[in-house]
Amino acid sequence: MLPNPQDQIPPRYQGIRTAIIAAMKAQPLTPTHGKGYAPANRLIQARASLKELLAEADIAFLVDHKGEPPLWAIGATQRNNRIDQFLSGLEIREWGLAKFIGTLRKHARDEDGLYSIKPDEKFLSWLKQKPPAWIQELYALLHGEAQNVSHQLKTLRIVRRSDGNLSRADQAFFATGTTAEDVPVVDPAVYASGTSKSEKDDAKKFLSEIGVREIGEAEQIELILKRRYTQEAKIPDDKTYLDDLKRFVAFVEETGTPPA
Repeated sequence: MLPNPQDQIPPRYQGIRTAIIAAMKAQPLTPTHGKGYAPANRLIQARASLKELLAEADIAFLVDHKGEPPLWAIGATQRNNRIDQFLSGLEIREWGLAKFIGTLRKHARDEDGLYSIKPDEKFLSWLKQKPPAWIQELYALLHGEAQNVSHQLKTLRIVRRSDGNLSRADQAFFATGTTAEDVPVVDPAVYASGTSKSEKDDAKKFLSEIGVREIGEAEQIELILKRRYTQEAKIPDDKTYLDDLKRFVAFVEETGTPPA
């Protein structure tokens, strides 16, 4: 019922519209996603899927703000209807998936090399305390709406492992029935539990897209090389070295490919 910027109204009524918008921005009159009301200047907007993932406490932690933390604005059920047009006129700040991914990249990047980047431990603590069902929903959302930027997520420490820690995708594997106990595997609960088959499938696809692999002999040997035969590693004893050498030789004879 309220006038929105698309309405063609005579100049003598435009002051009324200006006053209404000013009140909605400054006073707790604008509906929120949480069924309350708040000033529009405090609200942020995103797709419903992101609103369902991030609760008020999450956006208070993730979104930069001064004073009171932001809240999710109510969303219009249909694009370009009168509700959507009125909300657009309130100039509610957009904080969608692109902003969320940017926040993940800012706080969870874990890169080696000359310009090493380490993640924010406070951010990792926030992510660690999330239950497996929430992590699965996160992965499914990132797969469904961010496939074009999956390459930006490969170096993020966002993969939940079975020991409760977080790692990059290239540092974890999917569990199998023969996976050794010391192999870092993804917590199966984040892609194999729950009742939604599509969400489980999307979560596992996302993990595969960013670099989580099935564990095989080549991957097992790769782990051995990194653990025992790098400059920083402790020199193994003679028996361990001999067992490893036999394993490497058998692999080369079987595949014709030297260990990576």
